[in-house]
Amino acid sequence: MAAYLIAQHKITDRAVFEEFRSKAIPLIESRGGRFIVRSEKVEVREGDWAPDMVVVIEFPDREKLRLALDSPEFQKLRELRRKSGSGVVLVVEGE
Repeated sequence: MAAYLIAQHKITDRAVFEEFRSKAIPLIESRGGRFIVRSEKVEVREGDWAPDMVVVIEFPDREKLRLALDSPEFQKLRELRRKSGSGVVLVVEGE
C-alpha cells in the first residue's frame, strides 16, 4: 500500500530552506519518492492553519518512506529544515 509524507512548512529563513530543498528533492526521488504536491500557493478555507508551503510525497510503501526519512543523509538535511523554520510532518498510508 502506498504511503504519503505530508508536510507543512512555516519558513523563517528562505536561504536555508532553499538549501534544504535543493538537497532533499534529489535524495527523496532517489529513494522512490514522487512529489505529488510541492507548492506555496496555499489557501486556507477553514480553520487557523497557515503554512507557507505544503508538500505531499508518495512512496511505494511505508517501509520505503521510513528508509528514506531515517537515512543518515536525510538526518543531516532534517537539521537544515529545522533551521529554516517550523513545520509538521505526517505519514499516512492510503490508496
